[in-house]
Amino acid sequence: MSEVFNKTIKMINTTPNLIIFNLSPYDNPSNVRLIKLGATNLNKAIVMPISLALGVFTNPDVYRLFKKGYFTFDNTDALLTAAREASLYFAEELDFVPADEKTNETILTRLQKGNRASIESAIKEFGKDRVMDVARANLANLTTGIKVMLEQTLQVSFTINED
Repeated sequence: MSEVFNKTIKMINTTPNLIIFNLSPYDNPSNVRLIKLGATNLNKAIVMPISLALGVFTNPDVYRLFKKGYFTFDNTDALLTAAREASLYFAEELDFVPADEKTNETILTRLQKGNRASIESAIKEFGKDRVMDVARANLANLTTGIKVMLEQTLQVSFTINED
């Protein structure tokens, strides 16, 4: 085994929501750890050993979250190298493009432009659910006109509680 296994890696939340899941090191699946990735800067990222991060490849549900872009790693190349060395992943590259930790800011910028074309391009690139999550988390930063356009485009209703 190479020196990659002696290093740590940072797992980063790329959504405006709290993400909670169980993760086990690939070499000790009985050692289950609860991972909580928050949406604030205080708990948005967790530094962990690469052996624990490799558990992403052994748990199909967590891998699906990674693939959908709910979280990413600061060094996906090192993670992929370690996964190949541990025989957990065999392809030269991931079968998807890992999410960028700035995805939320990119989506919010497109939404704040206020034109339908930028909103539709964000939906096409990031998915309807992801755009809806970012919009809901940032309703205070969006104008009424943009909210109405989003409601029409996404076919949802953003309710406002004024309690």
